[in-house]
Amino acid sequence: MNSTGTTFDDDFDPFEAFRTTYRDQCRRLGRFNLAVFGKTGAGKSSLVNAMFGSTVAETGIGRPVTLGTTYYEHPSGVFGMFDCVGFETGESGDEILRSLKREIDKTRALPLDEQMHVAWYVIRWSDRRFEDSQADFVRELRGMGLPVVLVLSQVPLTAAGTVHPDAESLAEFIRDQVGDVIEGGYPVFTNAIADPHMGQQPHGLFELLECTFRAAPEGVRSALHAAQRIDLQRKRDDCMGIVAAGVMAAGAIGAVPIPFSDAALLIPAQVTMMATISSRYALPVDPGTVASLAGAAALAGFASMAGRLLANIAKLIPGIGSVVGGAINATIAGTLTAGIGLAWMAVCEHLVELTPAEIESLLGDRSGLRKMFMDAFNAQVRSGLKGIPGVSGLAA
Repeated sequence: MNSTGTTFDDDFDPFEAFRTTYRDQCRRLGRFNLAVFGKTGAGKSSLVNAMFGSTVAETGIGRPVTLGTTYYEHPSGVFGMFDCVGFETGESGDEILRSLKREIDKTRALPLDEQMHVAWYVIRWSDRRFEDSQADFVRELRGMGLPVVLVLSQVPLTAAGTVHPDAESLAEFIRDQVGDVIEGGYPVFTNAIADPHMGQQPHGLFELLECTFRAAPEGVRSALHAAQRIDLQRKRDDCMGIVAAGVMAAGAIGAVPIPFSDAALLIPAQVTMMATISSRYALPVDPGTVASLAGAAALAGFASMAGRLLANIAKLIPGIGSVVGGAINATIAGTLTAGIGLAWMAVCEHLVELTPAEIESLLGDRSGLRKMFMDAFNAQVRSGLKGIPGVSGLAA
């Protein structure tokens, strides 16, 4: 029986259960939709890639929406991007805005997941100008009810770590022009890509995330949390709660001690936990591939692996095997489940830093993923499974 009270029979398929739960959890998170404006070369793609991972246009499904606008949806479904061309297309700003307004008006009648939520208006700081037509465009966007985050991109820092004075001057000019309609009243200084030749490092991305989060409707903030990859601590905090829930579900099963040979009874709760954790990392691959990754790491051999994991727990926590007398009680069930959850978090944190091609390549030789999972599991048990209520410090 899992945490929702569902009973699983002998025909339980962990792969299908994982895929189903993963899709369901992603749907529950909703979808955050970002509209991105700016001229060619402004650094839009670099910012989106830095914030949300590999190019959405390469990993998602694109469809034309309005004049000069294409919508891309991330494979996880928790993030969508309206990629909007700048004025350099030759089309007048008025026509672009009219087309966009029709789209916004149309989507307002749709569920929240289908609406535009926040706009980034990106300006390359080295252009050193903010034209009247750009100010008018920003005001029109805000007039349509779309929150606008104005982003200065590719901004260098001085040797003292301060923003380049010319960028400050441009930001102040922009504040005077549109500070009353942009989020926070002031542009966000960013640099998305490190430049070792110039000694420049990425900066401003946390600030951009915070500004975007404040501007987003409350109903899509969980999706934004999942989609972004700048603040991994937010993901960890969320996932620790998911692991704690998995521990409780496993503990309920182990409340009546079960033989080691019946460890498979815990699998449904652990699969649910792993799939839910996966949704919070929003890997840039389709749900089937996410399930295959989980399978390569753990699911494929869960039943046989349970004995080895329990043996590792017994070795790392002195005396535990003799105490339980060959059975799994609530504490051992919780410890096993916590170790699996934390290990899968560690694997997801590694995967989220990879490109889709790099992720796919791991499925060629699945032993690498299995080793990554087992190493993380052993490390977590040795450390005492810190931070999980009911099991923390058992290995101390």
